[in-house]
Amino acid sequence: MNREAHGFFAQNCWLKALVFALAIAGGCFASIRHLTYQTITFLVYFLYDTRIYGRLGFAMRKLLPFFAGYWLFATLWKIEFMDMLSFSLRLIFLVLISVYIFGTFEIEQLMQDSIGLRRIRVVQRIFYYALAIWLFIQSYFQIYAASDLSESKSMHNVMNKVLHALGTNYENSPRIDAEVSAILESSYEARQTITYPNLIAVVFLAILSIIYAL
Repeated sequence: MNREAHGFFAQNCWLKALVFALAIAGGCFASIRHLTYQTITFLVYFLYDTRIYGRLGFAMRKLLPFFAGYWLFATLWKIEFMDMLSFSLRLIFLVLISVYIFGTFEIEQLMQDSIGLRRIRVVQRIFYYALAIWLFIQSYFQIYAASDLSESKSMHNVMNKVLHALGTNYENSPRIDAEVSAILESSYEARQTITYPNLIAVVFLAILSIIYAL
């Protein structure tokens, strides 16, 4: 088990997915007031595992140029201030819950939490394709970031890096296929369901439900 497997990392993957689904459903059409409540609730929830604040800060720093550009053009196009604020809050909330679900995600833990499900052949095939896509995407961005092509940010150079990463990633197909097969064929021990981290997630789900009912 990964040494980080405590806090949010120790929560059941399907329970976290339920939190994510409820947050998406509740945040899509929520008013600014409810969206603010939900955001604050998540930030307080993150106190349970403060490591997530670092990941959240990194994601928000990456979004700052986008927010600057959006507010500039939205102002020039005379978009209503409340509409701009609503869009920005929804995007921040989406980043918040995405960091929660993906920033604390480990493939090994997903395999442990889905042992029973993967006994169904169709589900096993779904896992195969999902893992393959996940690893292909990871591999692509690693190759793109490590590209030793010119550091120029011209469109021509960016396209060269994209094509180089795509080509190299395609050549890695046999390796990724072997990696996916190894993950699925490995022996895993199911994690306990009734644990303190899972209890925290259940309580948080209840609190979210109450907020949505207000």
